[in-house]
Amino acid sequence: MPPGGTVKKSRRPAANPSIVIAVYRTPAIRDIRGIVPKSHRKLPELLLAALLMGTPFYGPGTALAGPAPTVALRVVVQSPRPGTGNAVTVTDLNNDMLGTCQAAANHPAGMTSCVIQVPTNVSILVTAQPAAGQAWHSFPGSKCQSAPGPVCHIAITLAGQSVFVNFGPARPGPSVTAENPLTYAHSPTMSFGDNIVTVNGTGFPPDHAASLTDDGTVVASGTTGANGDVTLSYNSSSEPGVYRELAVQAGNQTAQTDIYNTLVWTWGEGNQGTGAIFFVINETDMDANVIRNYVQFDSNPPRPINFTTGSATQGYAQIQTPAYPCAPGAPGTLRIYGTRGAGQQRYTYNFSIPITC
Repeated sequence: MPPGGTVKKSRRPAANPSIVIAVYRTPAIRDIRGIVPKSHRKLPELLLAALLMGTPFYGPGTALAGPAPTVALRVVVQSPRPGTGNAVTVTDLNNDMLGTCQAAANHPAGMTSCVIQVPTNVSILVTAQPAAGQAWHSFPGSKCQSAPGPVCHIAITLAGQSVFVNFGPARPGPSVTAENPLTYAHSPTMSFGDNIVTVNGTGFPPDHAASLTDDGTVVASGTTGANGDVTLSYNSSSEPGVYRELAVQAGNQTAQTDIYNTLVWTWGEGNQGTGAIFFVINETDMDANVIRNYVQFDSNPPRPINFTTGSATQGYAQIQTPAYPCAPGAPGTLRIYGTRGAGQQRYTYNFSIPITC
């Protein structure tokens, strides 16, 4: 940070259900030089429809907008027989419910089709919710086909999309479910509250030691009850991967599920109004050892968001930009963009944030 530099405070946005924006005070965020910014904005990837659509900002951290445009998402629930009660929920990355599609009891083919209106230019999670004795089997023939478990992340665009969800009889043995299919990971450079992930298991051997693993690493342990049920929780940290595989083991029995692991970044500006503005960017859950994330102010050259020393395998990074010439009160644009994931799970994000110098 330049000598005498400051990072200005932000304000929480006015209540407005038509936009999705998060502004958090996060005193635990530190600049790599050990300076504690007064405040940062916490912005999950593809979360801010208002920003992506160029919604004007009035004052720091406050957005005003009309109703966001929506697009129809077709959800098809395919069950082995009608009346099983299998369901699919659609939520945004604020954990707001956008809609539910439940298998109809009177459909002879065991197939139910629903249309759910979702905002454009945001990310959503499609989560299979099996009924008792049932299990999620697959997401056939849709963009969710590459999802490894019952949770699927989709970036919604102006084009309509369809998701097919196959259910079937539960296989013999135990089963586990995550109470929330989404995690915002934290890191030594960025922490913003409770990131507890809770997994519930059933059908395990009773009164046995049990462990919970996240992509193969043990993160919690406990004991099953007399009925074979167990609940295990852990505090998630920045670990690269679009999805995380969670598995519970007790005795010789193992069951697994998945959660979506969202990328999160924060930003704060310094020296506003001095004629030389700069920015501090933190980002978690980037692809390990791969730099595909950039920050750019106006027409200045883009700068890569480099990994902090020793953090590449954990996938978190921080950058402080140079001080850019910027006349006090003049408008500017901060752009944060990049790609994440590989193969069919690969997607891009691109935010343009209005700035007042």
